[in-house]
Amino acid sequence: MSSAPPVPRAEPRASWTRRRARRPERVVWVMAAVWAAVFSYLSVARHRAFWTGRFDVGNMVQAVWSTAHGRPLETTDVTGVQFTRLGAHVDPILALFTPLAWTPFLPEGLLVAQAVIVATGAFPAFWLGRRWLGDDRLALAAAAVYLLYPPLQWTTLTEFHPVTLAAPLLMFCIWAAEERRYLVLTVAAALAALTKEEVGLALMMLGVWMVVRGIGRRYGAFLAAASLAWTVFAVLFVIPRYNAGQGSEFVDRYGTLGEDGRGVALTLLTRPWEAVQLVGSYDRLSYLAALLLPLLLLPLAAPLLLAGALPQVMIHILAAWFPHYPIQFQYVAGIVPFALGALLL
Repeated sequence: MSSAPPVPRAEPRASWTRRRARRPERVVWVMAAVWAAVFSYLSVARHRAFWTGRFDVGNMVQAVWSTAHGRPLETTDVTGVQFTRLGAHVDPILALFTPLAWTPFLPEGLLVAQAVIVATGAFPAFWLGRRWLGDDRLALAAAAVYLLYPPLQWTTLTEFHPVTLAAPLLMFCIWAAEERRYLVLTVAAALAALTKEEVGLALMMLGVWMVVRGIGRRYGAFLAAASLAWTVFAVLFVIPRYNAGQGSEFVDRYGTLGEDGRGVALTLLTRPWEAVQLVGSYDRLSYLAALLLPLLLLPLAAPLLLAGALPQVMIHILAAWFPHYPIQFQYVAGIVPFALGALLL
């Protein structure tokens, strides 16, 4: 007597739904991995072809190597004098890369780590796209836009800079703020603040955005106050402490507005038309166009979130030194997350 073949059990609907929801995230994993591999290869190839230099792979490598040998963030200035890097920029996140100094591939390790870390920003871009756009296909497009955005690609490929790591970290901050994941936001914001002293201003604007948007007003107010306090502390205390009592050596880049930080601030308050005239020049407007045109000017539709990039933009376009403007330098790292976030919102 033959028995009927067993009937296969149907997969529970909830399990099938979860598996289907994970498929787009797997695509993001693939996109990020391919991007990280390509830019790791290009960065290392560029380095081995002697296209990197003392600025800035050289001094970053020296700072990490010195840290590993008991001289935290020590490097050599252009006159041959040894000094602690904190006297130029407050970017102590470099110390986290110390284990790379115990390998024979320190420069390559820094470049690969930068590409991999920047690629992770595709995930918060995807999650924000899923939340704000309500469609997984559009969310995947958001992750792709992040990875294909020319300023982000240029800053990843051009040398190694701690502030470049602020791009994905700030993307995580925006996503965590929107989702009210305050632990993630705290960790990501703390790490972002350690990439460069001016990133605190971007975090301050993010806190203001949280307060106005009504997503964690108390935390947003705390984030804004703490971030501003960090930047003030870094600029007024840390840099002078490690720069023989002097302020930032980069203030002279704003010589058209004043001889020092106080003079620049006075000009902005009493003669703002001079700054407006400077901002309205062709090269500055071209720089802004290079940031916004690839995104079809759509970030302008969400000005409150886009305002998070304003401190970074003003620091750049008010400088008299031209290399602050082109998108192929690291100065755009703090702008990219807010431009892309505003695009999605």
